[in-house]
Amino acid sequence: MTAKGHVLLASNLAIQPAVYIWQIYDFNTAILSFVVSIISSLLPDIDEPKSYIGHKFWFLADLLKLFGLKHRTLTHWLITPLAIAIIGIMVNNNYLSLILFSMAFGILAHDVGDMLTKGGIYGFFFPFFPNTRIVLLPNFLLFKTFSTTEMIINLFLFISIPVQGYFIYATKI
Repeated sequence: MTAKGHVLLASNLAIQPAVYIWQIYDFNTAILSFVVSIISSLLPDIDEPKSYIGHKFWFLADLLKLFGLKHRTLTHWLITPLAIAIIGIMVNNNYLSLILFSMAFGILAHDVGDMLTKGGIYGFFFPFFPNTRIVLLPNFLLFKTFSTTEMIINLFLFISIPVQGYFIYATKI
């Protein structure tokens, strides 16, 4: 999935949690959580120098490659957002915990997007099933990155953001 697709998918998935956070904290905290989720949805591709974020932070991408980290490995495994969420539980600060949970959420949103592609994610449940490709749909529904199908899905995701916003607004009146 492209960076646009990851951002759009994370935006769609993070709207409802942001509304919930708004009810508990305040609007600014909800927006912070929403933005952290969206930005974090790009983080797993930091290990790929040709990706959007890998290109921007080429020194990190090159460093990870130097250490032998392959694309869609550690940064795409379930253990990474779980570790971030566990740190969020251990931190004794509500706002820092919320940021860490939002980061873990964004990374999981990225993984969901990659599991919709033909490539899937190998070793998602590392260290269990390290050679198993994990996808969320039957093979005939999976799409290739940069394909027309992905562009159509991105368009749908783009349109669904304001639609969700409208329904959230309409139910609050």
